[in-house]
Amino acid sequence: MGKILIFFLLLFFSFNLSGCETAIFSTLRAELEKIKNRLILRIAEKLKQFEKETLFSLLVSNTFVNTFTASIFSSLFSSFWGDLRIPYGLKQFIDILIFTAIILVFGEVSPKLIAVKYPLKMLSINSLVVYPFFLLLKPVAKFIPTFSFKESDDAIGDVLDEMEDLAITSDPALSSRISILRTKVGELMTPRDNIVALKPTDTVKYFLEVVGRYSYSSYPVLDGSEFLGVLRVSDVRIIEADPEEKVERFVSECPAVPVNVLVLKVLKDYPDDAFFAVIDEYGNFVGVLTLWDVLERFHPAPPVKWIGKKSLIVSGDLPIHDMELILRKRIPFDTPTVQSLIMELTGRIPDEGEFIEFEGIKFEIIEKEFAKLTKIKVELT
Repeated sequence: MGKILIFFLLLFFSFNLSGCETAIFSTLRAELEKIKNRLILRIAEKLKQFEKETLFSLLVSNTFVNTFTASIFSSLFSSFWGDLRIPYGLKQFIDILIFTAIILVFGEVSPKLIAVKYPLKMLSINSLVVYPFFLLLKPVAKFIPTFSFKESDDAIGDVLDEMEDLAITSDPALSSRISILRTKVGELMTPRDNIVALKPTDTVKYFLEVVGRYSYSSYPVLDGSEFLGVLRVSDVRIIEADPEEKVERFVSECPAVPVNVLVLKVLKDYPDDAFFAVIDEYGNFVGVLTLWDVLERFHPAPPVKWIGKKSLIVSGDLPIHDMELILRKRIPFDTPTVQSLIMELTGRIPDEGEFIEFEGIKFEIIEKEFAKLTKIKVELT
């Protein structure tokens, strides 16, 4: 009975380690903010921060667990078939065949398919299981050489190092802006859930109505989760088209860039483009990156602006911990940002002009861009 329990426990670990192996690389850092539990959020951020060490820990741990599981299963199998007169070679073959089927279904295929479909949930659930293995094996991972064929990325890194060294003594602000170019596309992009997109069956009339509501110059066109291309406001054909004509006729191509590539490399490779589709390592569309996203990071708006002794304007992505320090007030919610706190209180994304009161704090939604609260008035009452 004890061996059976150990077998299922090891199979559970194999499921979690294998699923997390896929989830860690299918989840964007921008998506981690959706994790409500602060402890799990910190662990997930640590795993994403040290991707090489995390991958090494997962591979070694999973190999060890699967090997141990195979040993336990072989022992169980022998005790079950011990009294039957079957040739030893055939016993071994059946043993390997059954165990391979079990480990493929429960330790490889199922967890990876679930992780591809629900990467954030898989990462959230399994972070606590994976983290002890990560802490145990992280020191060893530092001695494992990293093989990379991206010589151009190394050269870019060397140039950035030199630029930062030159700027750090003369202009610290310039140095921090240079460091932004080390940022990966996934950290600057607008995630798929937050973009204003059209369907290929939408009409030109509807597209022009969308343009009237939002001040963007390009709009992605999605057929379900598939990225088809982009509609550009500057396209003269759209202005001259019949209002009832479908927009799919006017879809144009745009560059697709990997989520993990450096922003500087994108700007270098596509100097004449300002709109990019972002794809993950499986080729799935995960968001868009615009030149404006990059420029906004170079000249960011102040995160907090005091407009009175007890009132201030903040952005929805201000960390809740920062707001607690600013207001000197404890907020009894495990939410990462001000927007996520408001969504927790209301159960939705409120509209401009709405008021939300909570524990002596009044929130007023000043400005909203699609699913993002860009300006929120916070007042102590």
